[in-house]
Amino acid sequence: MAKINNSEIIQKLIDELALSPASDLIPTEVADKVLAVFQVNQEAVNMKEEGDLRLIQDNTENEDDKTFTVPTGKKWEVEAGHIRWKADATVGDRGMLLEIQDSAGFYLWITERQTDIAASATGWFNLNKASATPSVDTQTTTFQNIPFPCGVWLPAGATIRISESGGGVSAGDDVYISLIIREADEEEDFQF
Repeated sequence: MAKINNSEIIQKLIDELALSPASDLIPTEVADKVLAVFQVNQEAVNMKEEGDLRLIQDNTENEDDKTFTVPTGKKWEVEAGHIRWKADATVGDRGMLLEIQDSAGFYLWITERQTDIAASATGWFNLNKASATPSVDTQTTTFQNIPFPCGVWLPAGATIRISESGGGVSAGDDVYISLIIREADEEEDFQF
């Protein structure tokens, strides 16, 4: 391995990057670059997540249209979510629709469940930030991952709505929703 012959660079690596010359061997040609990148970015590195994690739920029965609204002075980032749609015996297939709108009613995100939920059946699905496309469990078709925007802060007044895409087959359906959100104070200049 190449040795670093520049004593000024060695001293900065020891002081600023907490490297030990006895155990951390860095080639000379890399040392100048590592130190320069560190010096440029050391102020920007912040590993603390903004906001607090919260669980919000709506388990009201006989309701297939649910809306969550970001409170005034707050902003939300949805970390994860789970929805259970329990259809009653009324004939007809239910399609789940997920909509996110800003406070002016402009759509920011729309996605629909890929398989319908039949009468007397239960559909389970997760909001999945890791996937860009929906996926269905090929064994049962009742479990599904629904894509969700990743790293997006929703401003105060924004809404997350889960409803039946066909306009509501039955008011007797039960939809249970749990969302894990990161909530933080909204800065005055925050905009979507």
